Amino acid sequence: YGKPAVVVLPDDSFFWYQVTTKNSTDYLMGSKWDSSGNVIFKNRTLDVSNMSVSVSSVNHTDGHSRHNGVAVADKVGNMYVAFNTSQGKVIKFNSEGTFISGTDEGIDSLHYIQLSTNGESVYAASAAGYGSATGEILKYNNDLTVNRDIVNLGSGFAQDLYVDPTNCFVYGVGVTHSSLSGIDYRLGVPSGSVHVNLLSNTNITTNAARSIILYRTNDSLALNNATSSCPSSGTLPSATTPVSIAGNGSELGYIVYSGVNGWGEWSMKYSSASTPVEHPETSVDEIFYSTNHDCILIGTTLKCKGAVPEGLGDSAGTTSSSTYVEVDSTKLGA
Repeated sequence: YGKPAVVVLPDDSFFWYQVTTKNSTDYLMGSKWDSSGNVIFKNRTLDVSNMSVSVSSVNHTDGHSRHNGVAVADKVGNMYVAFNTSQGKVIKFNSEGTFISGTDEGIDSLHYIQLSTNGESVYAASAAGYGSATGEILKYNNDLTVNRDIVNLGSGFAQDLYVDPTNCFVYGVGVTHSSLSGIDYRLGVPSGSVHVNLLSNTNITTNAARSIILYRTNDSLALNNATSSCPSSGTLPSATTPVSIAGNGSELGYIVYSGVNGWGEWSMKYSSASTPVEHPETSVDEIFYSTNHDCILIGTTLKCKGAVPEGLGDSAGTTSSSTYVEVDSTKLGA
């Protein structure tokens, strides 16, 4: 029931979040379609249970429940959605709907949340307009740690944010208090040094209730800054990391997934095992299994572990190791 939250991923597939209830418990469901509209999966119960009311609506069933801008995707397909869950009010999934993390940090007073992204960081803005609440903006890093916490924009300030994908200027539009005029909003032209938790140290005073205020910041949330640039980091993790598996018999895995934490960690379940074997190695290209050892290839570096009387191939001649040792390239031959 209630209104869905929909997000388009970088490959033009789209993901549909929907709250449903069963036995008086709310659950978050997910469905995914490819860019041609073909169903990838439908009505999958996601890894977040014990839902409360949506952060972006007073009640999921309200006809006017606000769901615009509550789900966004970064440039590699990790998704961020604003619902009130036992795991947090802003929650992160990979592109297949696997829960990664959630946070409540800094957003207890936001009530309604509007999300936007520069492709890497995520902005959460108060969009409620409650008379007793002051406007606020949170900028989260990709892992949902807080980067900036902007507070005290002004009483009853309801706002939306838009991030220009070409230069990552952040454009804000806000509606002032619903019934009072003469209220100060800290969105005037900044003068001198500005506190890290404020956008400005000067005010705009409204002449009427429900006035519209437009403003612009750069990607770092510096108000009226003349220049802005998008994140240039080349290290943003892929939401899924392709891996190749080789092996035989019971060593051959039949369930493999990656991107649980967005950084290439992967899990593998052997056909004879009941629980996955966790491998914390990152950026793994290929994985090779034998009856007594396994090896991983990371770029051009080969590492092996296990027990091999003839040696695992490292320069020290190790015959048994529970951790990966780097194979000496001179032993690989031409």
